[in-house]
Order: sequence, then structure tokens, then C-alpha cells
Amino acid sequence: MAPARSGVGGVPHLGALGAARRTSVGSRTVPWVVPANISLPTAGGAYIVVFLIFSDHGLAGPHLFAGIAVGVLSCALAFAAPWSRLPEAAPMAVPLLGLLGLGVLTADRLPVALLTVFPVLTLARFHGPLGAVLGVLGGTVVAWMPMVTSREPLTTAQVPSVLLLPIVLVTIAVTISRMQRSRQARSRLLARRDGTLQRTLDDLADERALLEGIVESLPAGVLVLDGQRVVLANAQVERLYGPVDDEAEHPWRMRAARAAAADADGSGAAEAPDGAGEETSLAERAVAGESMTGQTQWWRAADGDRKAVRGTAVTLSAAAGRDPLRVVLFEDLTQEERAIEQREDFVRAVSHELRTPLTSVIGYLEMARDTGGFAADTDALLDVVDRNAQRVLGMVEDLAVASELKTERAAPLLSGGGSGGGGSAGVDLGEVARASVAGVCYAARVAGVSVGHACDGAWPVAGDAERLRLAVDHVVTNAVLYSHHGGSVDVALREGDGEVRLVVTDHGIGISEEDQERVFERFWRSPAVRGGSRHGTGLGLPVAREIVMEHGGRVTMRSRLGEGTQVEIVLPAREAGTVGAGRAA
Repeated sequence: MAPARSGVGGVPHLGALGAARRTSVGSRTVPWVVPANISLPTAGGAYIVVFLIFSDHGLAGPHLFAGIAVGVLSCALAFAAPWSRLPEAAPMAVPLLGLLGLGVLTADRLPVALLTVFPVLTLARFHGPLGAVLGVLGGTVVAWMPMVTSREPLTTAQVPSVLLLPIVLVTIAVTISRMQRSRQARSRLLARRDGTLQRTLDDLADERALLEGIVESLPAGVLVLDGQRVVLANAQVERLYGPVDDEAEHPWRMRAARAAAADADGSGAAEAPDGAGEETSLAERAVAGESMTGQTQWWRAADGDRKAVRGTAVTLSAAAGRDPLRVVLFEDLTQEERAIEQREDFVRAVSHELRTPLTSVIGYLEMARDTGGFAADTDALLDVVDRNAQRVLGMVEDLAVASELKTERAAPLLSGGGSGGGGSAGVDLGEVARASVAGVCYAARVAGVSVGHACDGAWPVAGDAERLRLAVDHVVTNAVLYSHHGGSVDVALREGDGEVRLVVTDHGIGISEEDQERVFERFWRSPAVRGGSRHGTGLGLPVAREIVMEHGGRVTMRSRLGEGTQVEIVLPAREAGTVGAGRAA
């Protein structure tokens, strides 16, 4: 994931907006002085020219040249003065000079008093209350200048005309001042919003950088999808599946696009591109919209190495009217899977190497005991050796079966045939249960535990009798092993909903709620029994559940610490109508 990208698949990142720009609201710059004051010399010059052309006013009046000179001076100041280096109030000199020029002209009885509106507007708009007051006073002086210079008494008829212009100027100044205050308030509000927006943009940029760093540093691949379009992918995804840009013609991208096209036209099939394997990658399935949770797959990565990949897709919530994004996480489990394979290879090799000498030891023990002639204490010692050899052989068999189940080498005969009593009628789970109870009787007597069963009659299920016998043996043996001296174990068969249920109940030490979450993990044993006299490999219940699951069934457990445990094996009945048929009354 490169931070410089503007976005994958046309979806822009925040970086596409460019660097955050700080906006200064309401600031004054040099050019405003000229346009703010240009209206007075323009209108005034035009008015004077027209007035002089169409009137008989004398052209040689001293006030005319003085007024025009003051106006030209104000224009020159507006253009040439270095306002940026002068105090903020300095630009008031331009409109005040304009008022002075108008006052000089009106002293020569030139009717330009109405032009005072322009400098008053400038002063009220750009220089606040002080400018408005100065503009009104200056405009009033200009309006009254002819009356002052003539020294004639003011008549009643002249009062309205004398007061009219000051009233107009006051009205204009007040109105403009209020408008300016409102504008300044809006400017301050915009400035605060600009600051808030700036801080938000900075925070978003920081969060984006943080998220990019986190996503890029993750050991897992992260893929974000908008529909079938890739929005974001980190380097781990590209390392597994190749580049994900729209321009890249990678097989998983092409197949996903073809699958989408096939769904759109209703054909429901998409041809694999040349060079693409038959197996569909997790990335392709994710782009095609398939949901997945912890699905693992071996895949030949973009660099040519075989990788074990686990994929999980999560759909994010979206605002109304927007399609939700999907985040897909790809975990590289290659090292873990290879370690598991090595462990299974080791277990398989050890179990194979141990089975032959143990079988030989047990065989020679039987031969030795058959010859007879041993003293009573020697014969008892041989019994101990035989029992322990049988125990070790049982553990070796468990390891071998667990390894076969893990590598999917076991194939239960669900079609009806099976060793040890399969046949067309299926496996009699009642017979399997009774044999298992009989097989554990000796160990139960030694442990002081009574074992009872309610398994009479025929209970046909489909499967491999030897495998099912192994699963039931593990469950019943566990029940005896973890029972108290003087306790009891009950084995019962039940029917219902086309299923056969084998229920094994003990009243032993029980299992805590925390440990119940792990009892079906291989080689796991509760810390409460690891150092005690109850020995085991931690394979009993895991192997039993895997066998039952391969037969289409399930294993459940209910337990309370100190009160006992109930394990239930549920298998589909061979024929729902014959479940329990032939059962003893």
C-alpha cells in the first residue's frame, strides 16, 4: 500500500486531496485600497467635466484647480503608497482627502456635494465606526461649505435642503456599519470554522498515516473491497496473490471479473484464464463476494512458494444509501501448518516404530506365560508387565489413529461395509457399546467403579465398526478413569429424530467450565489431573469426536466440577424405521 496512490479502482485516498491548505478569512491585503477608493475620482471627474461643459461656471476659479489637485493626490496615494508597511488606519487618508477635495470644490459653489456618498461608503465599510463618524462629519461640512463661505443668513426654505444630505449620509453610514459588523461576525465565524476544519484535516491526516503504518506493518494481508472493486490492499496481499491495481492482469483478478460477468448474464460459469490453476484462491472468492470465516487453503503464492493461507471476510456497517465495505484478512499459516505436518510425521513414525517391538514384547510374554513353571510372585510380575505393555500399545494405537485422522487417511465405510460387523444392515451400535463395557470391566473393578448399561437390542448405524468401537472405548474409558472409587458409570442408548444417541454418564471429578472449552484439543489435559494418578495422552475425546464427525455425527459434553460428566455421541440411524428393531424388551 503506497501512500502516494490516489486510490485503487477509482476510489481516492485522503492523500489525493493534496496537502491541507490553511485559509485566512477576513485578512486585508494591499490591493483593496485602490478599488475601494476608485469610485470617487471616476464619478467625480466625469461629473466635473460634464458640469463644466454644459454650464457657464467660470473655468479659472482657484478652488477648482485646488480641488482637482487634492483629488489627483488622493488617487496617487491609493496607487503608490506602501500600505502594507503603514499602520492599519493609514488608508483612511485617501477618502478623507477626497472629502477635502469635494469641500474645496463646493467652496467655489460647484455642486458636487452629492459625491460625498462615495468616500462615506468607503470609510463606513472599511474603517469601522470611527471611519463612519469621520465620513458623516466630513460630508456634512462639504454640504454646508457654500453656506459657510457665502456668509448669508439661512432662510427657512433652505433648511430642508441643508439637512437632507447629512441625514442621507448618516443613514448610509449606519446601514453600511451594521452590514460591515455582520460581515465581520460571519468572517470570525468562518475563521473559527476554518480553524476547526484545519484541525480536523490534520487529525485525519495523522490518523491516515497511523492506519497506513499499522496496516502495512501487519503480518497478515488486508484487502478492502467495495463490491468487487479493490479499494485497498497491503503488501502482504500482493506478496501472496500478486499486484492488485486495476491495470494488473493477474489470474485471481481476471477470474473474479469473469465470475461476476457470468453471474450478470445468468450463465453461472466462468472460464479460467490461461495459466490459472483449477483451485479457486481465497482472494478470488473474496472478490466474488463469497463469505468466509477462518477458511484455510494451500496456495502457490506470487513468488512461487506454496503458502498456507487462512481467510476471513468481515462486512463493515455503512451509512444509509451506501454499499458496505468488506474487509478480508489473509493470515499466512505456512510455518504453523508445516510444523503440524512435521509433528504428525513424527507421531506417525514413532507409533509405527513402537508398535512392532511392543507387539513382540506382548507376544513373547504370552508365550512365556504359556510355558508355565513360574513362581507365583514371578507370574504376578509378568501380569504387571503385560498390563503396562498393553497400555503403552493402546497409546501407540491412539497416536497412529490420530495421525491418520489428521492426514485424512482414515476412510470410514459409510456405504454400509465395514470391518467387524458392517454389512448391508450397518453397524450395530448396541453391540459396539456392550463390547466396550465388557472391555472396561477389569479396569473398572480395579478402580472400584461399577459400570452399567442399557444397550440391549439392535441399534443400526452406518459406518466402520472398528472406528466406532475405538470412539466408544475412549469415552467409556474416560468415564471410568475420572470416576471416584465406589462411583458408577452408566451407558445408555436412545433414539429420536432419525438419530441414535449413546449417552455415557459418570459421577466423578467433573470438568470446570474453563477447561470444557479445550477438552477436544489434541494432547490437552486439564492442569487439575496432569500431576495426579490418572494418566492419559489427551487424545481420547479428540479422537472420538473426529471419528464420530467423519461418520456424520457429533459429540457433546455437559459437566460440572465435582459432580460428574455426561458425554453424548449422536449418529444418524441406518434406517430411521428400523432403529431399535429387535431390541430386547
